[in-house]
Amino acid sequence: MPINHDSVKARINGLYKQGIPVILLSNIIDNCDFLSFVGCDYTRSGQIVAGFINMIHPGPGKLLYLSPPFQMMGHVMRARGLQERLATEYPHIQLSEICELHGSDVADYKLTKDVLARYPDTNLIVCPGAGSSGYMEAIEEFPGIAKSKIVSYDYSENTDRYIRNKIITATLVQHPKRQGYLAVKTAIGQLMDPQNFTVEKYQYLPTKLFFLENLADINHWSI
Repeated sequence: MPINHDSVKARINGLYKQGIPVILLSNIIDNCDFLSFVGCDYTRSGQIVAGFINMIHPGPGKLLYLSPPFQMMGHVMRARGLQERLATEYPHIQLSEICELHGSDVADYKLTKDVLARYPDTNLIVCPGAGSSGYMEAIEEFPGIAKSKIVSYDYSENTDRYIRNKIITATLVQHPKRQGYLAVKTAIGQLMDPQNFTVEKYQYLPTKLFFLENLADINHWSI
C-alpha cells in the first residue's frame, strides 16, 4: 500500500528490475513498474460522485471538496476526476476549493472551520467517510452549511451514524476485503505457476453508493 513518494517509487522499481513481482494494494503511484494494481478506479469514482451530486442538486451549487492527504495518489486522481467531470458536464456546480486534510481530528477541525468561513455560501460538500472526524465537527458548527448536501467516500461507524441522522446524503464504498483477497490470490498465482497464470495489470473493483434506504445492505457488499 505505497505512498506516492520518490523513495518508494525508486524502491519498487528496483525490486521490479530484480525480477521480484510487486503488487500494489489499494494505493496506486505514478511512474512506477509493478506487476498488478488491485483497488478501485479512483478517477472513475470521482466522476461518479460528480454525476451523483448533479442528480441530488441539479441547480447551481457551491461545492467544497475535502480530501484525505494527497500523499496517496488515488486521492489526487479522485479529486481530479470529479473536478474534470464538473467542468465538462456540470459547469453549473462551482468547485470553490479542493482542501487537503491532515488526518488529525484537531488539525482537520481547524482547517475545515477556516475554509468554511471563507465560503459561507457552500451548499455542497464532498468529504472522506473514514479517518478523522474533526471536519464533520466543524461542519456541524455552521447551521446553514450543515444543511448542505454532503457526499463521502468510504465507510466507517461515524459515516453510518451521519447517514442515519440525515447529515451525510450518501457514501461511495469500494471492496476493501475483496481487494485484500485478490492481492493475495494474485501473489500466490504468480509464485505457484508464473508461466500459466494470467495477471491483469489493473484489477479494478466496482464501487457502490450507499444511502439511508440501502444502508442495511452494506454488510453484504464485502466491506
